[in-house]
Amino acid sequence: MASLAKTPALEKPNLAEDWTVVLSRHGKQKRNSHKVIIHERKKQEQLWTPADIETNPERESKLMQKIQTCIRKLESSSFWLIFLDQLQTPEIFDRFLKAMGSEGKM
Repeated sequence: MASLAKTPALEKPNLAEDWTVVLSRHGKQKRNSHKVIIHERKKQEQLWTPADIETNPERESKLMQKIQTCIRKLESSSFWLIFLDQLQTPEIFDRFLKAMGSEGKM
């Protein structure tokens, strides 16, 4: 309460006085954001390398078995069969060729 009493009362602004324009700090961040994007692109261009150098054949074989089991389940599902039927319609096939461009000629 004592600090409120020490605060000076605001006077009426004088229109003849100079005004200072204060810009937000967000403008500086926008200028620097381009550098951040370039840095992120460089990171993405680096080739991926595995974190663990050693391989575990037993673990890899278990993972391959899981992958093959999941693929078999997908291939036998009604969703997959309906999806393949829809992909093979001429209308959808033409759209894929247009989307792929020259890759469709391969």
